Amino acid sequence: MKARLLQVLETLFVWTVGPVILFFSPRARRFRRVTLATAALGATAWWTGFALWFLGTLVGMIPETSLGGDLTTLERGAAVRALHEFVQPGSATDLHSLRMEERALRFASAEGAHVGAVRTAALLHDALKDNLPKVSPKDRYCMHGETGALNSIRAIKHRLSDRSVAFSVVVADAIFRHMGPCGFNMDWRDRRHVSKTCDRDYPTPVSRVSQVVYDLDMLDQMTVEGVLRLVEQRQATSDEATGKESLKDMVKTGKDSAWKQVVDAGQTLRTRTGQRCGKELQSDTVGFIKSLDFGRVKSLEDLRGAAAAWRVGHPEPTCWAAQDRGSGTG
Repeated sequence: MKARLLQVLETLFVWTVGPVILFFSPRARRFRRVTLATAALGATAWWTGFALWFLGTLVGMIPETSLGGDLTTLERGAAVRALHEFVQPGSATDLHSLRMEERALRFASAEGAHVGAVRTAALLHDALKDNLPKVSPKDRYCMHGETGALNSIRAIKHRLSDRSVAFSVVVADAIFRHMGPCGFNMDWRDRRHVSKTCDRDYPTPVSRVSQVVYDLDMLDQMTVEGVLRLVEQRQATSDEATGKESLKDMVKTGKDSAWKQVVDAGQTLRTRTGQRCGKELQSDTVGFIKSLDFGRVKSLEDLRGAAAAWRVGHPEPTCWAAQDRGSGTG
């Protein structure tokens, strides 16, 4: 009996006090430094994430009465001119921003978000994605949430001077948090597009305005037309690596295919309205991709023709169809 008790006590000592002694022993100095550094980094990341979430929560608590009403016609025109300071009218980024703004009224109203703030953020969220001197295209893309947020504050101050500081904060917060899709796609066993491209973390949307802006951005990437834009962009910016990619890989089978990016975006939608619309868009787009015969569809022009033929029998889902521009009041 005594022998068994001593054995139990010895085991408890080995597995409780023993590791502590080993951890603080002189020979474990290197292991101790690595462990403490890893713990410090983990704690810093956790507290940083908590702080960003908390700030987003505070932004979401700003009363709508302090934000004013929807954009007036003059204010919308001023916001568009602010966009065109950096973005070429008629470019892909310009048309993307206008499509988001065109659908802002519908999605913001459904989610109880401030329409004017959503529309302003939609117009300005990508203003510096393509135009930031002396910065590489990759860095420009990966940091355009931060730079766009700062630019929106300047734009609102100078072009929408009657708007409150609270309005600027809400818009800037939504632009700061619009980067995505991020994280890991379990279906494809790979990181999502932005996480893979930028290899960094981004704050998630917290306020209703930021969530609606994020969803509008993702949904515009999930359409059949979004697939065409992606392939056109990939071919225009192809390097030695992507230049070897076939059209089929770009659209369907590649590790960074349009199909995967549609799924990436759909998995990260934040609002119920966005999630419902995302299911419709994903079903439509994936159906189109599955219908393609790459023995016949061999070029971008062939793909455009196939998309036009698909649209004849498959109208664009009504949740995303252009119905309201919400061009302002007054």
